[in-house]
Amino acid sequence: MANMIFEETTQEDKLFSPYAVSNKLRSLQDLLQATSNPERLIRLKDNQGNNALALACMEGHRDIVKLLIGKGADIENITLDGKTPLMESLCFGHGSLSEFLVLKGPSTSVKGAEGTLSLEIAKPGLEEMGEYEWML
Repeated sequence: MANMIFEETTQEDKLFSPYAVSNKLRSLQDLLQATSNPERLIRLKDNQGNNALALACMEGHRDIVKLLIGKGADIENITLDGKTPLMESLCFGHGSLSEFLVLKGPSTSVKGAEGTLSLEIAKPGLEEMGEYEWML
């Protein structure tokens, strides 16, 4: 797992993102309930600027994404390579999850590191899946 940006990492820090990546919903819920500062865990980023929401979007874990958004995760988080959770979901071909994210209100006009719009980044993969038209 990537190093956390915070100077001092706790056991909670070390578990939080891996739980999101590996779709361990119950473990993630338990950790958020047990910690004294769940907001800090929600804001936690790895050394690439990915928060747990972005990582869950890459993997297509809808229940994790719903939980994190419900707990206040930054849906507009921009990673060091200029991607938002929506862009990550689109890039990894998770059309249904991307549709869910769009309904939650993130900007679809955010540009990636090369100045490309979210939808343009994912257009080839979504067209192949037949899921591009609903995004227009």
